[in-house]
Amino acid sequence: MKLFWKVFLSTMATALLAFSAGGFFLIDTQFRSSLSRETTTAREENLLLCRLLEQQTASAQEELILRGIGENELQPGGRLFSSVLRQALTRMENSYLRAGGFRLCEKDGKTLYGSLGNTGSVLISRLSPTQQGSELFWEESLPVLHTAGPVQFGQTVYYLENVRELSALFENRDAQYRTYCLLALAMTAACAGLSLLLSRWIVSPVQKLSRIARKAAQGDLSQKAPVSSQDELGTLSRDFNVMITSLKEHMEALEEENRRREDFTASFAHELKTPLTSMIGYADLLRSQRLKGEDSLTAANYIFTQGKRLESLSMKLLELIVLDKRDFTFQPVEIKSFLEKIGQEMSPIFREAKIHFSCYAKPALLSLEPDLIQTVCLNLLDNARKATPNGAILLFGENTPQGYLIAVRDTGKGIPPEELKKITEPFYMVDKSRSRSQGGAGLGLALCQKVAELHGGELRFYSEPGEGTLACFFLKGGVSSEKGN
Repeated sequence: MKLFWKVFLSTMATALLAFSAGGFFLIDTQFRSSLSRETTTAREENLLLCRLLEQQTASAQEELILRGIGENELQPGGRLFSSVLRQALTRMENSYLRAGGFRLCEKDGKTLYGSLGNTGSVLISRLSPTQQGSELFWEESLPVLHTAGPVQFGQTVYYLENVRELSALFENRDAQYRTYCLLALAMTAACAGLSLLLSRWIVSPVQKLSRIARKAAQGDLSQKAPVSSQDELGTLSRDFNVMITSLKEHMEALEEENRRREDFTASFAHELKTPLTSMIGYADLLRSQRLKGEDSLTAANYIFTQGKRLESLSMKLLELIVLDKRDFTFQPVEIKSFLEKIGQEMSPIFREAKIHFSCYAKPALLSLEPDLIQTVCLNLLDNARKATPNGAILLFGENTPQGYLIAVRDTGKGIPPEELKKITEPFYMVDKSRSRSQGGAGLGLALCQKVAELHGGELRFYSEPGEGTLACFFLKGGVSSEKGN
């Protein structure tokens, strides 16, 4: 069953149950209250009749005593007591017939006098000589309230009965029930309309959320769930939007990673195909033709240089794969002499390229992997050389609050801002034609980035086109060993 119908039916059931139970409870409570009042009135009436019978009997006895009749004859068991009692009852009957009549009987139910027939009630048999009682019974489909109370003359106890017909009370209750049923039908229709609106209002955000979820499952992550309340449904919509945003970011990250992998594969294939094609061509030329000495030397030299390039490429790829294992032994290194040694190795290359090179480093004792850090420095210096046909390059190092800084500064062509975020990607080269002509493969900075991360640092580049580039990275945990500036 759908949530809409669950909300609708549960709302209807709750409303109808509460309305029906409440209405019937009120009508029944009102009826019982009215019946209780009628019972109280009937008992008061019975008590009044009992007192009236006693007064009428006493009055009749006094009249007869004044006529000279003996008092003993007028008492219960006397010769004239029945006549006195009948005279008193006759006087009462003339004034009470309009109220429903009465009856005087003995304990065994034998009628002595009265306008009532035998009620068939066993009420008198359950009463004590001092107890008054009442009961409700049905006579010819009519509700009748039967009340009885004791009347004592000397040692003899009689019971005076009276009845009240309650047809009007029951008819009024039935009329209320009929009216309430009609009202319940009208309320049912109204509740149905309100429940439909309420159910649609509650379920509508869930339905919208479901539609957006289906679109998200189909790959459309552009839509967000509307948040129109601060309740649980609003919280669910906000959490769903957070999930969609996170999922979208992950999808974009996966797409970017997939694009990088495709670019890596394409670049790697291109890097292999270009030299291999040339090498195969020159090798085939040497195999199929007898070349002159100079041409033969040129072909062999090209095969050699391209082979070295492939060797360098394979070694750098191997280093990248090995770096992912991060299983290296670090050792303490005096960084100043370490950087100066690298500068000495690179100085002849810079002099040949007519580039002014200088090295300046502050002393510090660092824990690092020397070969990897040397690879980083050589890559950064070599990139600076390629980007600086005529100019200056500076290799320097110093202690900073972030760690020991190693940086390479050149006055070359610089890097466009849009390229800075991509230069550490494998096979990415800002100037592809120049880099390949100089033996580059686009793996150097990717390798440097891995080494920096391995040492707990990061590689940063600051560059302005036409003004040069600053490449730097920090090594954590350096301890200064400087004794003087």
